[in-house]
Amino acid sequence: MGIPVTWGMSIGTRIESRLKELGISQAELARRVMVDQSTINGLIRGHSQSSKHLHRIARELQTTAAYLSGETDDPQADAPVQQLDHAERELLAMFRSLDGDERTAISLIVRRLAACEEDPDLPRRVAVRRRTRPIALHDEPHTYKAQA
Repeated sequence: MGIPVTWGMSIGTRIESRLKELGISQAELARRVMVDQSTINGLIRGHSQSSKHLHRIARELQTTAAYLSGETDDPQADAPVQQLDHAERELLAMFRSLDGDERTAISLIVRRLAACEEDPDLPRRVAVRRRTRPIALHDEPHTYKAQA
């Protein structure tokens, strides 16, 4: 499989082609890049020939700004190796916005979830362990009868 012939393609055609290859909608790309969908649509329709967001758009499309702008015809030439996908980057950004105690809590939750994936019996054992304290009055369902 060779490099697709893209010589003479507009920035819009290149963006649209990458969207189709990756199965991403304009709206999803706009959300990931944090721009209005009209920005993406304007580039695709040719109303805009460039954008200050082109590098972020290229990253989400797993290519380079040089490819999108027509400086190269190879969408993978000098494209950065995608180490984190969009969801992973989004989670990392949210995690970084938390304070220390919140980070510790989230880390503990994720470790427990990962441990459950490795050991399917773990959720049952954890649930059983939690019930080791004596049952208190408020733990059981009650029916109250009016006294005559």
